[in-house]
Amino acid sequence: MRCESWLAILIVLALGMGSPAMAEENEDKNEVIKNWLFTEGTKGWNGVASDETKEVKIMEGRDGVDGIRLVRKKQGAAVAISQTVELKKQTLYYFEVVGRATTGNLMVRLRPQSSTEKAFENLYKCWAASSAPMPIKEGEWVISTMWFDSGLKVDRVVVSVYLQGEEPGEYVVEKVRLREMGTSVLPEGGKVKVMLHLGDSLTSSIDLPFAKRVESVIARTERAHRATLNLRQFNYSANGETIRELLDSGRYQKVVKENLAKVDVVVIRYGANDMRSETPEAFRKSLEELCDRLEKDYPGVKIILGTGPFLLNQDDVNKKYSPYWQVSRDVAKDRKYPLADVYAAFESKRSETLCRGKADMHPSAEGVKLMGQVIWEQLREVIRGELDVKSTTR
Repeated sequence: MRCESWLAILIVLALGMGSPAMAEENEDKNEVIKNWLFTEGTKGWNGVASDETKEVKIMEGRDGVDGIRLVRKKQGAAVAISQTVELKKQTLYYFEVVGRATTGNLMVRLRPQSSTEKAFENLYKCWAASSAPMPIKEGEWVISTMWFDSGLKVDRVVVSVYLQGEEPGEYVVEKVRLREMGTSVLPEGGKVKVMLHLGDSLTSSIDLPFAKRVESVIARTERAHRATLNLRQFNYSANGETIRELLDSGRYQKVVKENLAKVDVVVIRYGANDMRSETPEAFRKSLEELCDRLEKDYPGVKIILGTGPFLLNQDDVNKKYSPYWQVSRDVAKDRKYPLADVYAAFESKRSETLCRGKADMHPSAEGVKLMGQVIWEQLREVIRGELDVKSTTR
């Protein structure tokens, strides 16, 4: 029997279950994906095709269907299956993919859509936050899970799994499920706190499995500090984005304000891309404008500002970005906001393993873990008392 760990990304809950087989039987009525175990062959799935460049077909195991096999025979061939399913608004869903790699790597993705807001899909842009590679454990079954809150606008989603990269390879997918877990409408009394992450690829934890994202680090840290889990997280960061793009494109208005009924805490970590189009002085004005918008739209919201990472032995890179990290420090000081100084934490640690490469600012799994701990320390101060967070750390 495989060991399946239950990981919360957008929301962390305590789930009591019996055996996996019993859980699947009892919860099948809540499945929104058709033929999620592939027991009906490829029925309901798009992209099922085989030719000289690829092969997508059902694997027959000793005990019946073993899953669907995705094979890239020739370099560059697109190998993907997908399904569009209807969702309920303000509802919580549990996304789970189980598969086994032989020579290829798999990506899993949720692409939210809104039938009432046609521009929503293009404005969402949080693909790095709602898609991730499967954990890599060659030849062994692995699991990837994520909690998804549909919010006020999302009423359907495209679910897809596809071979990553360009090289030939194969992957067997045993199941792809999206299970309705109940309403996501917040209870009265403010016991559940909503936390929003805004930023670019330094915040989306690009190219890391769901279990290693910053939301997961914070969720696990929260669980270690308190038995009652009351923090709901949304990561609406977008790769390559600037604050001006967030505000001027309408993404803030449509994806944040009109889609989230309540936000209690926001972590803002921009600057890496803003330097392409704004001076530090202009970036400060944009940052303060975003803070003002959040405080107006979500009265009482707590804002945490954050910096980007420090790169060991990369003085030129650090010098180029430091003025923008300093803006976040200055605004936090002047407005009395908490500051998650990721740069200072990375500089203190002085390790090349915190980022993906010597000149690559994107945090590695180890770096994201440290980043999450830095954010948690500020978050803990913000919600202390309201949620009775214990002062000890683990």
